Amino acid sequence: MTDQSTPKNPNGGARPGAGRPKGARNKRPTLAAQYEARLHALVDPEFDATVRELVRIALNGAKESDRLKAIQMLHDRMMGKTPDVLEVVGGGGDEIDSEALVKAWLQDE
Repeated sequence: MTDQSTPKNPNGGARPGAGRPKGARNKRPTLAAQYEARLHALVDPEFDATVRELVRIALNGAKESDRLKAIQMLHDRMMGKTPDVLEVVGGGGDEIDSEALVKAWLQDE
């Protein structure tokens, strides 16, 4: 039986103190971070005009779908996007046993 704490290859495996410390940032920013910084540099000066245009579309847009989308975008930015979580509770507000619910549904088929 081999000891699990010693690696088979003396040059491989995790070694104490190896690697980047937890919480340390990359010295070189990622490409996504560079793109985000460039986007902010372009959008920030036009922020007020962009919001005014969204409000104009929400109030006077040609199509109802455009108006609704603009209202949704404004709401998301003011209130924060709602989480995409579905919580299922019973009639009294109690949690529902999901396994029992699935079993009952399968029996009805």
